[in-house]
Amino acid sequence: WLEVEGAMMFKGKLVFPVFASFLILMVFACVSEAKTIYVPDDYARIQWAVDHASAGDIIIVRDGIYYENLKVDKQLTIKSENGSDNCIVDGGGRGDVITLNADGITIEGFTLRNSGSYWPDAGIKVFSNANKIAYNCITNNYKGIYLYSSILRTTLFIAQPVPPFALIPATTLLRTTPSQTISMESSSTLPAITP
Repeated sequence: WLEVEGAMMFKGKLVFPVFASFLILMVFACVSEAKTIYVPDDYARIQWAVDHASAGDIIIVRDGIYYENLKVDKQLTIKSENGSDNCIVDGGGRGDVITLNADGITIEGFTLRNSGSYWPDAGIKVFSNANKIAYNCITNNYKGIYLYSSILRTTLFIAQPVPPFALIPATTLLRTTPSQTISMESSSTLPAITP
């Protein structure tokens, strides 16, 4: 009886450390580092990079004109390499140029142009919260930025001083509902503009 009990005790002591080690290895295997994806180096189209990225990844878009309508369904940072003068996403006159469907997305440094011409087509349509839209030139769109159902803080950074009247009428740059919080910041020395 003692030998059986001793063997059982030994087996129990061995099983727990092996099981704990297995769990720790599984946790580290599941945690992956954010990777940086380059367009067009890794993927020819921005949407393909978005589709193959994991939440938390960074997509750097090199200079050029990309004729696409993007749908972003995961938390990503999507940035142009050299700013909005050099990197253009053209919606081709169809639908929204970019649609944000996940929280915590960053869109930075693009010219976003040529959405569809029907309500509510937009340069950027936001269905999510806590996004950062920074240093973009949004032009020739039916709506500029349309916060469709975004209810939590969305931050818009304005690259150059913009007089407050440039935001009127709201449908040309931004359409919101009264329950939405928007923080607009300027990179100049002028105070932030908050509608």
